Amino acid sequence: MKFIYKNFFKPNTNKKFHLFIRFMALIGIILACLAILLPLAVLDGFHIELRKKAISFASHLTIQTYNQTAIKNSDSLIHELDKLYPEIESITPVIQKGAIIKQKDFSDGIMLVGCDDNIMGDRFAEYMIEGDFQFSENTNEIVISQVLARKLSLGLGDDVLLFAIDTEFFNQFDLPNIEEFTVKGIYATGMEQYDEITTFISLPTARSFFTIEDKVATNIEIMLKDIEEAYPVSNKIDKTIGYPYYSMTVFDTHQAIFSWIDLQREPIPLVLGLIGVVAVFNIISILLVMVLNKTHSIGILRTIGLPAQKIRFFFLREGLKISLRGIIIGCLLSLGICLMQKHTGFISLDASIYYLDKVPVDINPMHYLIVIFVLITMTTLASLIPAVVASKISPIKAIQYK
Repeated sequence: MKFIYKNFFKPNTNKKFHLFIRFMALIGIILACLAILLPLAVLDGFHIELRKKAISFASHLTIQTYNQTAIKNSDSLIHELDKLYPEIESITPVIQKGAIIKQKDFSDGIMLVGCDDNIMGDRFAEYMIEGDFQFSENTNEIVISQVLARKLSLGLGDDVLLFAIDTEFFNQFDLPNIEEFTVKGIYATGMEQYDEITTFISLPTARSFFTIEDKVATNIEIMLKDIEEAYPVSNKIDKTIGYPYYSMTVFDTHQAIFSWIDLQREPIPLVLGLIGVVAVFNIISILLVMVLNKTHSIGILRTIGLPAQKIRFFFLREGLKISLRGIIIGCLLSLGICLMQKHTGFISLDASIYYLDKVPVDINPMHYLIVIFVLITMTTLASLIPAVVASKISPIKAIQYK
């Protein structure tokens, strides 16, 4: 039986055509794998990278007031929340206000964030290009983005002027507080829209610069042990703190980003379904062509006593063999492209539009297992149609067929 199967699909005539249709079937399966796995890897990559970078700029939860005034009792509120909610990993006060940065003849508006340097240093560790977040005591030091550093022609250790235009007691008749800061670090997240305006100084320096009392904060930032608990914990905190305070999750703060990702995900099931259907019809059509090509051979085998189910088995096995080869090659190609993009970033993006400077990818083994299982199942079932057609061919008519 193995000998018969081995020789059954060998081309007797028109060898080039036979090889061509097998090659097209293989290419169809490979392209189906790539068309499914690569978009899934990119979408997951976008979701993971953007969520990670969004958390760098905004913690899992942020507490502020409805009228955007300062939180005057931040220390007691922090102590209360830390005691009540074991889900909290860290909680810290933050000063976040507008300022103007000036270097020589160039000036620009920025968002100045006074923060805990240890917590922020951990968040931005992988994005630091030069320097660090370890601010010295009693020294005005600032961390800026690579985008801003290029605009202002600044490097590590350079001095820059800051104008505090958003102080607690500032009015039109007052002069803004102006102080000189030294560049302590330079970061680059790739999210250009955020990078070009966000700068960091130490929390004590921010309070001094904006003339804010020691226990006052504009926001309270909370990092949770599990980000998936963000909404439930936010709802519980809102009930605890009440008016005039409220909490926002990182998904609310960066709603535009996450809505954009969700929008990209919506048509994926339909698109993947259509790709799978195309792959199925590809296998069906190729095997039907093989049935036509082998009709005479089928008639001879049926005449000498080969059962119809054996003919059916031959075509099922051939369809499965083509599918497996295509799936394996497609998965390996997809994995290779993803690994190359992950380590080299050879496909770049416009960071001002896509929030990232290169296409992110995430290699999820579960995607590969699902694609392998689904495509094998679909193509095997699809192979039944030509297999049944082949098994029902009349031996006499098949022998007469040329």
